Amino acid sequence: MSVADAGPVGLLSGGHASEHEISLRTGATMRAAMESSGCEVVEMVIGTDGVWNELARGLSQRSMRVDNECSAAVWRGDALEAVARWKQRGVRCVALGLHGRGGEDGAIQGFLEVSGLAYTGCGVGASAVALDKILTKHLMRSADIPTPRWSVVQCAGGRTSAAVAEIVTTHGLPVVVKAVGLGSSVGVFVCKDASAVADALHKLSTEAQVLVEDCVRGREFSVPVLGHGLNARALPAISIVPKLGDFFDLASKYTPGGAEEVCPAQVDATTAAALAAASVALHRLIGARGVTRTDIMQHADGSIAVLEINTLPGMTAESLVPRSAAVAGYSMAALMELLIQDGLDARAARCG
Repeated sequence: MSVADAGPVGLLSGGHASEHEISLRTGATMRAAMESSGCEVVEMVIGTDGVWNELARGLSQRSMRVDNECSAAVWRGDALEAVARWKQRGVRCVALGLHGRGGEDGAIQGFLEVSGLAYTGCGVGASAVALDKILTKHLMRSADIPTPRWSVVQCAGGRTSAAVAEIVTTHGLPVVVKAVGLGSSVGVFVCKDASAVADALHKLSTEAQVLVEDCVRGREFSVPVLGHGLNARALPAISIVPKLGDFFDLASKYTPGGAEEVCPAQVDATTAAALAAASVALHRLIGARGVTRTDIMQHADGSIAVLEINTLPGMTAESLVPRSAAVAGYSMAALMELLIQDGLDARAARCG
């Protein structure tokens, strides 16, 4: 099947999450890939105000942020009206370019299922579990997937010096403090001293819980996995050396030259097999489909530690998944074809 054979395809990006701008960049890349295959794309962008905006056909310029207005919009309305417009145009599948809360946590997936539309990527359950870093940690522990030692801080009671001292005593320094449900490395802090731990907890004070993790000092990798169930397979691993900070943060990910990224990663056969096996195991464990990206650290002794899995990884020009897919022989257009067909197959299975 070609993308064009699927009929008009919906595209959804934006949203109110902190990854709004990255989502719009992902959407632009996905649209260009689908249109290069002759597909008609009916694109909706969710503004930061929650309003859905249908973008014009033949779009030549686009904003990288949509707040209370969108100059490229031919229509503005709510989610139910947007679905109706998609269906009127013959859309059966929606390509998801969303990231973070509201887009990657199962919420939009459930809405589209109830609306009778197929969509790309993971289903409700896998999406919800993967964006919750604490739930993912519990699953990895249950399946003996190696991951850094971790603990949970309840933020509701405030951040006392005793709490900071307990974190430092338990995990040592440096230590990693993370928001539980954000993507694109937003809300991740590598803390080198106690004052930095206190500052990180203060910045995450609106979170109900915070994940604290041992800091693994070693090589960093990311491994995409494509497919579903027994058909899931790892794409070539990417090794990452951040240039703008201590880890692969938002700036390193999306600033040209912000990191040295080598694909396929230059590793021995044993390490390559371990990276692929852990990524496929976690992908299958959560019931993922479409394409995911698993982030992994390697200790000095060669052992690995899985950090997390991303169920709607970035698809921008700087993103890792398109780069790995290209090494495996998939153009961006071919990758979108696979994701759309997978979305249609998943919808057929749910309704079967």
